[in-house]
Amino acid sequence: GVTILLGPIIGVLAIAGRTRRIRPSAQAILSIGSTVPGFFFGTVLIALLLYLSRAGITPGRGTWLPVQGYGTTWHLVLPVLTLALRPVMYVGYLTAGLLEGELQQDYIRVARSKGWGWNGLLWRHALPNIVSPVVVALGQSVRMLASGLLLVEALFDWRGVGWLFWQVLALGDQAFGRSPVFLNEQVLATLLALFGAVLLVADLTASAIAHLVDPRLRRAATPTRRPALT
Repeated sequence: GVTILLGPIIGVLAIAGRTRRIRPSAQAILSIGSTVPGFFFGTVLIALLLYLSRAGITPGRGTWLPVQGYGTTWHLVLPVLTLALRPVMYVGYLTAGLLEGELQQDYIRVARSKGWGWNGLLWRHALPNIVSPVVVALGQSVRMLASGLLLVEALFDWRGVGWLFWQVLALGDQAFGRSPVFLNEQVLATLLALFGAVLLVADLTASAIAHLVDPRLRRAATPTRRPALT
């Protein structure tokens, strides 16, 4: 949900209305954010919170936000930020690039010559033409979420599917004993099937939505009938 909401918005905000091109500062931020792994960002956040706590800047003896453990309130903040950072930046980077290319098209220049303002050019002309590839990118961002889930849950000690995957492949919590599900074939097969199903459903859903919102894809998928020979 965070990626779907913030990714396209960040991409739109990265475009300067005067030049109709990506702002240099936004270009740098999106480029770095879409390539830096999320767990690196999470590690930096944890180190910063621990430093502030040790320096006595935070209230009480704890940190501003919980850095480990399971919870449904404040415990969710750091894992969600860490997990969503790269997909959000990736979708924002792709949205900004597509939008910049669309705003340089000839029909945009014609619309400007007819008196169309920035909001009209953006919402009535440019954005409808890039909705389809942006939807496909949102589906692809699920791959980043799935791959980042393993490291993020291990980093924040979040007992979820990613943590269970580590228990199957690595040592458990006991210092001298293995996890009860270590190399359990049934659990491993179930997890792999679950990840595969999620990725498959995400790709199919994104492709279906892209065909629904873009009539050009529907026309391209419809076979043309050749006239009968007489």
